[in-house]
Amino acid sequence: METTLTAAATVLMWGPGLWELAIIAIILLLVVVLPIAVVVMIIKSVSARSSGASAREEQILREMHAGFQRMEDRIQALETIAMERGRGKSGDSQE
Repeated sequence: METTLTAAATVLMWGPGLWELAIIAIILLLVVVLPIAVVVMIIKSVSARSSGASAREEQILREMHAGFQRMEDRIQALETIAMERGRGKSGDSQE
């Protein structure tokens, strides 16, 4: 019986106790989980800000595209006018 008590006492003395496991769990929480949570929170806040900025940028790009489209139409109209005037001058010189 004495050997049974000695073996149990040895396990309790050298084995990890409840407090040691709790301390290890808290250290793991602070070292591993907390930094990951902070990084995730930072990424979410940055993406929330950038989504508002990207919506504004998208609107600006759409306006620029519409402006360039109108400019292209005007240039084509001016080219047509220039070509018609060029034909008129070349037709006058041939007569």
